[in-house]
Amino acid sequence: MLLTPPSKIGYTITFDIDMIEYFYTNELTKLEENEYYWMYEIPKYYLKISVIDNNAGENKRISLVVVTKFLHDLFTAMNICAPGILDLYFASIVDSIDEENEEINIAAPELTSSFLYEALKESKSWSYPKINYLPFHDVWGWMNNCKIPGTILAKNPFQKACFLLNQLCNQYDFNIEATLSLTRGFEAILLDDSESIQRLLKERISLILGVPKENKKWLSNLYNIRSRIIHGDLPVCRLGNESYLNLEEFLEDFEKPFLLGLSVYIALLQKMIIKKSFAVKFSEKVEYQIVNT
Repeated sequence: MLLTPPSKIGYTITFDIDMIEYFYTNELTKLEENEYYWMYEIPKYYLKISVIDNNAGENKRISLVVVTKFLHDLFTAMNICAPGILDLYFASIVDSIDEENEEINIAAPELTSSFLYEALKESKSWSYPKINYLPFHDVWGWMNNCKIPGTILAKNPFQKACFLLNQLCNQYDFNIEATLSLTRGFEAILLDDSESIQRLLKERISLILGVPKENKKWLSNLYNIRSRIIHGDLPVCRLGNESYLNLEEFLEDFEKPFLLGLSVYIALLQKMIIKKSFAVKFSEKVEYQIVNT
């Protein structure tokens, strides 16, 4: 069994890790055999969870808010394990405490991992960065230590990074302004408030993930788009007239830098989990060379 730590509203959730591992392995096998299998089959899985009210013992009526937050966290963890492994379309609760096993539909967060999977494919064709398939238990344990499950307002760097990842996954079509969320995530993980941005990010990403052999200007391209968004340098389409434009052609120049950046973003989070790290600190070393006279 795994559990989420007690949240600020006083609940603890326990669930069966074996079921998650079964789902993860099963879906990963299908994905490796045929990346488009989900177009023909939308799997449905049952996950038994127990929600405990820490103030009043076992809660007979599950709080839908608690379950919705849990689904957010489950989506995040699964897709850090293996980008593209889980989408959330619909959810319902079967209340096993009720003798009639009443099924209650809930407004599950609609989250798609399509961008994450596209970023995974981009990293393979780019041969950078290395993205792994991580054990679910390791990822969930790291998220617990970062106090992510149950949190409403992200304050520490990795809480922000995971919440921003969910924001990126709350859309089915590419939106140029997703670049802003992605760059905010990089800065939350790797920078202090007082530090300059692009040069330090490039140096620190290289220290953690190495230097790519191709697309060396990927970060400059990403921040160029960010700058153009912030300073109003991009064209704006009249409301309701999007169908008259070839938006795919227009967005193509912006989507590739975004996917390259997203692949690096996933690899950074995975690296933190592999290293069991909950913070990143960088130090400078000064060396003096003696001049021979």
